[in-house]
Amino acid sequence: MICRTTRRKLQEQLNIITDFKVIEIESKLRSTIL
Repeated sequence: MICRTTRRKLQEQLNIITDFKVIEIESKLRSTIL
């Protein structure tokens, strides 16, 4: 069983990666629209 702090750290990193991807996709969409 992974300790709570490690899980939270992993979750934070996942969230950061997801945010990054979303921003990347949004900017691509904007450049396509404009």
